[in-house]
Amino acid sequence: MIEPYYNEEKANRLRCGSIIDNMTLARAANTPRVVAINLFRRLTAMSILPERQCVIYALCEPVTSTPRYIGKTIQTVKRRLARHRYDAKRDGHLPVHRWLNKTPNAQVVILEIVSSSEKWEVREAFWIKKGKAENWKLLNLTAGGEGGHGYKWTDEQLTRKSVALRRGAHFSCQNCTATFWRRPSDIKQGSNKFCSTACYLKSQKGKSKPVSEKCRRNGLIGAAQWRKSKESCPKGHSYSGTNLYINPRGSRVCRTCINDYKRAKRKEASGNV
Repeated sequence: MIEPYYNEEKANRLRCGSIIDNMTLARAANTPRVVAINLFRRLTAMSILPERQCVIYALCEPVTSTPRYIGKTIQTVKRRLARHRYDAKRDGHLPVHRWLNKTPNAQVVILEIVSSSEKWEVREAFWIKKGKAENWKLLNLTAGGEGGHGYKWTDEQLTRKSVALRRGAHFSCQNCTATFWRRPSDIKQGSNKFCSTACYLKSQKGKSKPVSEKCRRNGLIGAAQWRKSKESCPKGHSYSGTNLYINPRGSRVCRTCINDYKRAKRKEASGNV
């Protein structure tokens, strides 16, 4: 169990200042946003509304109320807990995210309200140090006070993470015998024979590309005339009526084949192969 470091008066002022913000005033008074902001500033200057304060909070176990994570926020603790749950469902790579996914009834407790004259970094570090001393089994990755980007990964952790996320395989270049890496998408397309475009061009130097018998006999013009004389696509669909499509290059294309190709791609993308 933990003893919150705040009194009831401060808690009431925090709730009041968190609930009555400029957007709430704009909706309640049905006034433009600029007028609501000015009203909020005037009320704050008159000490009717408190200044925005920082809260040191703890995420606790639902049954034992043991703190598992300590953080800070300038929002309400209810809204901060909702943001924690959203990040856990969306990403879930941090220890606190994995714990929240396993603990749907986690509680949030206010440990301390830090005024604007105090440093929240010092108070957050104090509570994390206290929690570790009392064996709270905290899921914080840092000692506190750094914000959301204070954790520094070691070289060993970065290497282990890179190896775990890497997908693909090593190949040997057919031209220079160098070893290179290719992703699964490149392997699927067949781009795993050469390490670079330069090696591919060197391998093709001096090689003649295969030319069809029609081109050898009639030349390019004869081949073009032969293609235009075809009345159906390679799958037997007729080049006529609504099935005929002229692409921007002026070539005839079979609409049925296009639709079949797109349908197969959509089915593959949805996973219903």
